[in-house]
Amino acid sequence: MNPTTNPNPGAQGTIEATFTFPELSNLVKKMFAEALPKMPLDARPLFIDKTIPQGQGDSIQINEMDFSTYASNMPEGVDAKKGLFGIGYHKQVLWHRYGFEYDITYKMRTTSQWLDVVTATVNALSTAVPQRINLDMTHHITFGNAVSYVDMDGFVRDLTVGDGFQLFYATHALAFAVPTYSNIVPGNPAFTKSALEAAELLTKTNILDNFGKLRRMSFKTIFCADTPNLTNTIMQYIRSTSDPLQANPAVVNPYQSKFDIMPLASLATDANGIYDSSKAAWWGIAALSGVGAERWQAYNVIWEAPRLKPMPAQGNNAEDVHNDNWTYGARATCNQAALSGRGIIISMH
Repeated sequence: MNPTTNPNPGAQGTIEATFTFPELSNLVKKMFAEALPKMPLDARPLFIDKTIPQGQGDSIQINEMDFSTYASNMPEGVDAKKGLFGIGYHKQVLWHRYGFEYDITYKMRTTSQWLDVVTATVNALSTAVPQRINLDMTHHITFGNAVSYVDMDGFVRDLTVGDGFQLFYATHALAFAVPTYSNIVPGNPAFTKSALEAAELLTKTNILDNFGKLRRMSFKTIFCADTPNLTNTIMQYIRSTSDPLQANPAVVNPYQSKFDIMPLASLATDANGIYDSSKAAWWGIAALSGVGAERWQAYNVIWEAPRLKPMPAQGNNAEDVHNDNWTYGARATCNQAALSGRGIIISMH
């Protein structure tokens, strides 16, 4: 039973004022529980950070380049053949800014029973922008079977890679050769040993340079939705000391220490970050270690690292001269793009 006249649940709003949130300042004694824990920032390792100094433009173009894989024979007295070099596909990353603010009125600051209202507001701001960036990073996987999606603010987010197709595609094009490559596990199977081996087979047959020659990348990460059944199944396969399919404990598990697991808390969500069960069994493998072309070429281009605006104080620029409201804000400017589908393979079960 709730004997007070305060609405239950309470209101929501963008300005922290006593007329919006009377619970914080009326004479009814109360205590306030902290907000729920934040979402983990778990998608950052998918991307390569690239920082752009101020005054260097509002976009950056990332280009592929390829050299011949193999040298040629050189008979006696014959000139050496020239190697091939080519600039393959490119991808532009465009300036994209994030911002978030809370206003706290003078009365709220001076009469609120929530003594740490300012501290809690600052803490919320300090995590809101990084969490949004992490959500957008994860949605490169979540919506990777489409060329774009509409984010929670109504902006169309481009998900094409350099060849113009969506990230996950069965016939990705090469710049200088006819063959194509796929980064989708055939049949989009649930995670099993045979499904993992099918994904690994693609790493041996479908990692091609733009001249159509086979290359090798270091696939050491299994990423997945953080569904308990899925993550537990994967951990059984990669952390058991014996083969999970064998009753004999002396049979060595070939996957032990071969992969790390990367559960992505926001993979199975819609554009608003709300749970989407249709993607709860998605999993894949990725090459996220090494330098240059050894790993998946996906970039997080940073113009402005996440930051808090200067803290309000009486008389400074964060205090509204007309009403004495204090404004707390956070900002960041960054965007992500994948140059190609090489280096990441998925099963959209």
